[in-house]
Amino acid sequence: MNKKHFFKGNFFSKGQFFSIDFVLALALFSLVVLSIAFAWEDVRAQASDFQAHAKIYSTAEAVSDSLVRSKGFPANWSAGDVQSIGLASEARVLNESKAGRLLELNYAVAKSKLGAWEYEFYFNLTDSNGSIINTGTAKPPVAYFLDEGGVLWQKLNGSGLEWDLYYSSASGDVEDADYRHAYRGSGPSNALELLLANESSYKTIVLEAHSVKSTHADMQQLEEFLNEGGLVLQFGTSNGNFLLENFSMHYEFAGGSERNGTVVNNAGVLDAQIGDVVEFTNPVYALRAEENDSTLTLMIVNSANESKAFAGMWSYGSGKIYFVGDVGATVNEETDFYEVIDFVGRMLEYGLKPTTAASDVIVVRRVAILENDMSRQIANMQLLVWK
Repeated sequence: MNKKHFFKGNFFSKGQFFSIDFVLALALFSLVVLSIAFAWEDVRAQASDFQAHAKIYSTAEAVSDSLVRSKGFPANWSAGDVQSIGLASEARVLNESKAGRLLELNYAVAKSKLGAWEYEFYFNLTDSNGSIINTGTAKPPVAYFLDEGGVLWQKLNGSGLEWDLYYSSASGDVEDADYRHAYRGSGPSNALELLLANESSYKTIVLEAHSVKSTHADMQQLEEFLNEGGLVLQFGTSNGNFLLENFSMHYEFAGGSERNGTVVNNAGVLDAQIGDVVEFTNPVYALRAEENDSTLTLMIVNSANESKAFAGMWSYGSGKIYFVGDVGATVNEETDFYEVIDFVGRMLEYGLKPTTAASDVIVVRRVAILENDMSRQIANMQLLVWK
């Protein structure tokens, strides 16, 4: 027997089995280790995502609470001294003036003062119909009556409000603006008649420096408009005083040297400081407060006689009338009065809306009350914080 040959063959047979078993076991072990490693990385990634989501969520909640529950600091903060932003007069009662101040802030500053440094945010306030609330008195659709020399259409242009223009051939060509429709009358009286024929299409009528007298317009239609809750804003007069003649208010010719007034109430159509001095150029008429004028709100009183006013507001039926006797004026001897007329206001939305690339968007909704000097309304706040 060849012993050497037998020994050699048996040795290599066992070695082959050993090598295959070892390789298979090592491969299986490696697969298990890799599976555990991948699973661990997935767990870590999910945990990291959860922490990031929790962080942005807590930031959104904190920003929301700051907006609807806090007064901010200082309590009557402005763009120049704000240290923390809050819109509330008290919890869930929002101050419209503070909401307006937020709109004036630099976006980076607002993020810092709200504590949303590493995130983006978008904020709005909507009414019960889901429309973004506008701070101005004028409610759309608006009808604007332009007589010769009118300038307040520029307030409506680009405001985001729906508005129509009524003017006469005497007004000349009308500059391009974003009105929906323009109606041209043969004269001021005819243009106003066209407007009043369409009064049911509007919530606000703005009249500026017109020369139309009451005998030239259908006052019954205007009365219906007011009784249905419409708003009429008259700025300046040029012997056209049918509002004062027909709608329950005492008035007189201003005349003489009494042209200085003092702001006592903005009433939603001015953006001035209480106590500002207004020097008018030609205030034709002045309102006169009587004991039975319980609905009259004086806005700019005669500095020499506070029972008289160059601007005021009063209720008529379910509607309101705003009267500002002269547009040509100077505030505190340096500011054009045009700059403080603010019946249009601003849409209460601010910030950056999420882009399609946003990785995490937190939406917080709160119900609050929005108040100004004249009224209160339910406001739905929506806050989006995103990254």
